[in-house]
Amino acid sequence: MGKQPKFCIAHIAMNTAGEAEARDITQLMQTAFGISSQEGAKSYITGNVIEVIKGGYLGTNGHIAIGTPDIDAAVAYLEGKGLRFDPATTEWDENGKKIVYLDHELAGFALHLVRKELK
Repeated sequence: MGKQPKFCIAHIAMNTAGEAEARDITQLMQTAFGISSQEGAKSYITGNVIEVIKGGYLGTNGHIAIGTPDIDAAVAYLEGKGLRFDPATTEWDENGKKIVYLDHELAGFALHLVRKELK
């Protein structure tokens, strides 16, 4: 199974009914808590750890992103613990594998690994 890789919560994402609901949630978080946000094509990133999806995506309620510096090592380690991944959800960039989702939900949330440098 090898040495346990480092992991962290990278972000939590919530699905919404669409653009208007995503905007309303983001504005509420800004007004109530003073959390800044950035708008992207498919979501708002609020406070660097909350993603408000403009509509649905994987997961009934949203998804939880688990950061790890080496996705391939993390996948091998977790598969050794009996977890399975959906290869159709793998996304790549110029540095290799960027994200991959587990093949099932946890309490209505999809779970994915995302490459993230950790200290």
